Amino acid sequence: MAALVYDLTTPPSWGAICRRALAAAQRVAPPGPPQVGATAYSLSLAVVDNATMQQLNRHYRGKDYATNVLSFPTPAGQPTAPGQPRFLGEIIIAAAVARAEARQQRRPIHAHVAHLVVHG
Repeated sequence: MAALVYDLTTPPSWGAICRRALAAAQRVAPPGPPQVGATAYSLSLAVVDNATMQQLNRHYRGKDYATNVLSFPTPAGQPTAPGQPRFLGEIIIAAAVARAEARQQRRPIHAHVAHLVVHG
């Protein structure tokens, strides 16, 4: 699976964490239904600050706080060009919320981000 990782936090430091989390998520996620013409899958993963996540959560869910993860799956049935990866959608993670949750749960950050990616 190909993934575009956008680290919008300051300072940027989440690229390696996200790549490790995606690899872990791929190992545990059940395979999706095959799609004729799709040879691979891709997704977009963005790591943002709390202010950005709060704005997104307010806009899309009507909840005025920074949540840990938001996901925007590609609509079912959206066609994929032959030979192109099937785009699964976008996952957005709030860096500070994820860090705080990992600390509280006494889990390594990459393990918690893997959970958020699969959950997302």
